[in-house]
Amino acid sequence: MHVEPLIIDLAVILCLAAVTTVLFKWLKLPLVLGYIVAGYLASNHFEMTPTVTEVGEINTWAEIGVIFLLFRLGLDFSFKKLLGVGGASMIAAIVIVCGMMAIGFLTGKLMHWSTADSVFLGGMISMSSTTIIYKQLSDTSQLKLKFAGIVFGVLVVEDLFAIVMMVLLTTIYVSKSFSGIELGWSIVRLIFFLMVWFGVGIYLIPTILKKARRFLTGETLLLTSLGLCFSMVFLASFVGFSPALGAFIMGSILAETPEATHIEHQTKPISDLFGAIFFVSVGMMVNPEVVVEHWVVVLILTAVVVVGQISLAIFGVLLSGKPLRNAVRAAFSLGQIGEFSFIIAALGVTLGVTSSFLYPIIVTVSVLTIFLTPFIMRGAEPAIRVLERFLPTKFQNFIMSYTSGSIMPSTKGLWRQWMSANIKRIAIFSILLSGITWFNSAYILPFISKLSLAGWNDVISTAVSLIIISPFVWALTVKPIKPDVFVKLWTNSNFNRGMLISLILIRFAIAFAFVMAVLVSIHSYRWGTVVAISVLILVLLLFSKRIAKAWNHFEVQFRRNMDGNTNN
Repeated sequence: MHVEPLIIDLAVILCLAAVTTVLFKWLKLPLVLGYIVAGYLASNHFEMTPTVTEVGEINTWAEIGVIFLLFRLGLDFSFKKLLGVGGASMIAAIVIVCGMMAIGFLTGKLMHWSTADSVFLGGMISMSSTTIIYKQLSDTSQLKLKFAGIVFGVLVVEDLFAIVMMVLLTTIYVSKSFSGIELGWSIVRLIFFLMVWFGVGIYLIPTILKKARRFLTGETLLLTSLGLCFSMVFLASFVGFSPALGAFIMGSILAETPEATHIEHQTKPISDLFGAIFFVSVGMMVNPEVVVEHWVVVLILTAVVVVGQISLAIFGVLLSGKPLRNAVRAAFSLGQIGEFSFIIAALGVTLGVTSSFLYPIIVTVSVLTIFLTPFIMRGAEPAIRVLERFLPTKFQNFIMSYTSGSIMPSTKGLWRQWMSANIKRIAIFSILLSGITWFNSAYILPFISKLSLAGWNDVISTAVSLIIISPFVWALTVKPIKPDVFVKLWTNSNFNRGMLISLILIRFAIAFAFVMAVLVSIHSYRWGTVVAISVLILVLLLFSKRIAKAWNHFEVQFRRNMDGNTNN
């Protein structure tokens, strides 16, 4: 009797995965690593075990595995959970993701990698592993400690960033074009998807499932949820986004329904099966020859991930107003990369924009950092003792003073007002700057490039572009937002000051990103970065005293206004 090669391949994969996961379970190591080892054993790079022959078919199953992984992640990612994430986790996550993306991009460029490889590298090393961290904290009975709450809040925000990053990377690279018209059309499609997500999905689907609840047995609930999942996957692919985005969106929609727990329970076995095949396919991509050839790069990136994640996490958590001990403990839990690194790497391969060596390198780095995670986490307490011993007393006192406050119940309403105003300001001016950047690259820059200006085209283009966006950049960064509320929060506690400064820095970072986008569209990435940083340093040098004077005047005046209003 003839047996299809795919069935034989599945038998090989599942048997090897069963053996390796049992072994790794016995060794108390993450099961994900067992799947990756099984993939290596099933690949043509290892000749002592049966080899998978239908690689294309297995890759199709692996794509389904990504869909199920993102669907389950969406089920665990509800809007209520996002709204429940504290400000400390939000700020720390933003610092970590933005910082690691910048470090990854610069590291790639310093190693003379292409722009696409550098961009994807930044995305891959900016996400910690939810699965590994949860498993390690669970095994060490630390899930209920204060720093664990910060860690899981950071992971929730990072998951959201990962989804947005996948959308942006797909948008930018799917057409292999950076034209303003394509970017503008992608923004329209993204707005449409958000309307479906927040409007129809959140309202319609939970309502229908609630009314049909008494008809939904385990089997019908499974079929219904998977049908909805793959329908959204098809819709996402149809409008040009990744299938994983559609799966995540439908998962997050169903997470708002009363049946979320039942859906997660019903889909878990199928998700585990296809997820295992995905991670096995990741292991099949590991080529020892490539790893050996680039062993120096692997070690460099491993050091960049561990040191970068820990350093940025400590800074981010401290900036948000948390004590040093909690900041160090949280940071030492985040010193690895995991599932999303594989998914983003697979996205680069699928789009055909990353080099062949990048995938096995990032998988190897991920494996190394995951293996190191238990040892890194054990190093938190010694690191705290070293910092408490060698940090200057004045600096420790400053940290204690800075992190001693907390958001008082009396200021929650003020925070809600100021946060709402900031979100509106960021959303409105980000949309405006996106449109202006698109219009500038699509029409103004091509018009200037056609003029014969004796080699001054780039200079004039730079000047014109900066003049056009400067009012909107000023409105996003410098223009005060609810100054009376700001002053009340500023004078309430040192904790509030950290949060306020963090949000202001976020607005400046967003504005700087748009300035960079404009300059890069005129110059190369390297020269665009040099020009942008030079302009920033020049502005700070020329106007630092004036900015400080204006800020002091701003603060004093509003203190007077506040005191006057209080007296009245």
